[in-house]
Amino acid sequence: MVNILNLSRICRCRFMINKVFLTLIIFSLIPSVLLGPLNAQIQWDYPSSLRPDVEFWKSVFTVYSENQSILHDSENLNIIYKVITFDSSFNTYQRENYLEKIKDEIKDDLIRLAERIPDPDKRTHFEHYLIELFGPGSLPETFRQAARQIRSQQGMKERFAESLARSIPLLPYIREVFKKNNLPEELAYLPHIESSFNPLAKSRAGAAGMWQFMRSTARLYMKVNRIIDERYDPLISTQAAARLLKYNYEQLGEWG
Repeated sequence: MVNILNLSRICRCRFMINKVFLTLIIFSLIPSVLLGPLNAQIQWDYPSSLRPDVEFWKSVFTVYSENQSILHDSENLNIIYKVITFDSSFNTYQRENYLEKIKDEIKDDLIRLAERIPDPDKRTHFEHYLIELFGPGSLPETFRQAARQIRSQQGMKERFAESLARSIPLLPYIREVFKKNNLPEELAYLPHIESSFNPLAKSRAGAAGMWQFMRSTARLYMKVNRIIDERYDPLISTQAAARLLKYNYEQLGEWG
């Protein structure tokens, strides 16, 4: 059995979703995804208060497809308003517009409940659902706060499966490099979050490669010029990532 990093080492005063947290979830998922639940050997002893967050992100990675979006509360991941499934006729722009429309509708319903506008006998089915979701005794401020915290999250089931396939030939090398640098093994799975283990990945902000280095940071650890960009080399960039992670830990004293 593997005991994953103590969460107290990666969390600040209050729990925040971050890359390390998501990496730990992925690390705990891999045995069951590859071998089936009965063969899973990784145990993550996390506080019970984090269960809603853990279960939510597990579902994002293994249950919900890329054509699905979960509308939820950004702070309380127990609160899921709707799951929208899009067909192939929706492009990205249309999806975003439709999701914004649904968010506005949910926001309006929450504000109506906060202001106690709907007569109990005239509430819509969704308003009854919201009251059940938050609890019959919820205060108006609870609904007002929730109206400011509506977020959408796209499913990642297919992307995660592709990422797993790409990671198989690379992980032995990454784990070896991280071990030599006295880094936790779990951090070897960060590329699932950064790039889905795609060595050619590039973000809109200019981060590139499997480890998503920005050009300015990459130049401290690799060759990056008009001719050569070692961010796209998975082996060299892994060496650089290990050095950067080690430096960050030495400066901050934590992984979060």
